[in-house]
Amino acid sequence: MKVSIIGGGVMGLMSAWRLAQVGYRITVYERHRCGAGASGAALGSLVPYPPHREGEEIPTLQRATLKKYPTFIQELEEASGHLCGYRPLPRLMLCMLSNHRQRAEKCRTLEPGVFEELPEQELENLLPGANFPPFGAFICRDTAVVDTSKTILALKQACLKSGVTVLENTLVEDVSPLLKEGKVLLVAGAWSEELCPQLSALCPVDPVRGQVLRARYRGELNHMIRAGKLYIQPEEEGTILIGSTKEKVGLKSLPVKENFESLFAEAQAVLPRLKHDDVVATWSGLRPTSTTGSFFIGPVPEVTNLYAAVGFGGIGWCLAPWAGKEVARMIKS
Repeated sequence: MKVSIIGGGVMGLMSAWRLAQVGYRITVYERHRCGAGASGAALGSLVPYPPHREGEEIPTLQRATLKKYPTFIQELEEASGHLCGYRPLPRLMLCMLSNHRQRAEKCRTLEPGVFEELPEQELENLLPGANFPPFGAFICRDTAVVDTSKTILALKQACLKSGVTVLENTLVEDVSPLLKEGKVLLVAGAWSEELCPQLSALCPVDPVRGQVLRARYRGELNHMIRAGKLYIQPEEEGTILIGSTKEKVGLKSLPVKENFESLFAEAQAVLPRLKHDDVVATWSGLRPTSTTGSFFIGPVPEVTNLYAAVGFGGIGWCLAPWAGKEVARMIKS
C-alpha cells in the first residue's frame, strides 16, 4: 500500500523510514528542502524534563525516549552511512532567579548523581570571565545534543536506501488526490491546519517563532548553558548556538533584527568574551506549539485514510524516534 507523507522534517522523514521498513511504498512531499522548517531551525538540544515530572504522560514519554537515543542514533548511522553529530553534553544551569534555584535543588534531591551544585570557583574554571549568577549554578549530566542538519541528511539517506521517494520543493495544496491513491500522513508542522482544518479542533496549533544565532567563541566551552530563557550550545567547529526567542506571530517565519540583537545582548552578559563581529549566521523557524499542551498522533475523524502527527512544539527532536515507530504501528494496524 502507498502512503503519502506531507512534510519533510524530522517527524516526516522518521515516519517515512519506519513505514518503509514494514513494507509500505512511501512518497515524502516537502514544500522546500528537507528540514527547512522547525526541524532545521532547532538547536538540537536533548534535555529531559525534570525528574519531579516523572509520572506525567508527556514528560515520562520524553525521558524514556531520550534514554534510548544512543541506540536510535547507532541504528540510523548504520542504515544511512552518515554520522548524526550526537554527543553527550552536560548542561550548566545558571540560576538568575530564586525559583530557578528551587527547581534545581528539587532536581538534585531526586537525582543527586545527575545534578550537582557548582561552587563559584569551579564555575569560573568552566566559564572564565563570566559573572557568577545571583542564585548559584548547577550542572546536569544527563543531557546531549544532536546536529540537526547532519541527522536530517542521515534520515533522508536512510529513507532513499529503503526505497522512499523524496520530492523536495513540491508544494501540496490539496490532500484529496493523494487520498485516492492510498493513505496520507500530515506532518507539516505549523502549516498542517491549512491542509486539514479539522486539526484545529483535534490539536489547535499556535506557531511560535524562534530565532537563533551562530557565533564564533574565543574560548573553550564544553557544556551547554541555560540562563533563564537563554540557551547557549557549543558546536564542534568552534562556534556556538544562541537561542532562542519565543514570539507568537502567526505564520511569519522571517527573522527580526531587533530580536537578534536582544538575544545576543543576553548571551554577552553570560559570556563577556562575545563580540558583535563574532556573529556568523542567523535564522528562525516556527515551532508548531499546541495550545492544549499536548500533541496529536492519530487518524483524522471523518476523513478516511488521513492521519496526522502535529503539535510537538519544542520537543519534536526529543520524541521523534518514538513518534516514527508509533506512526508506523498506527498506520499498519
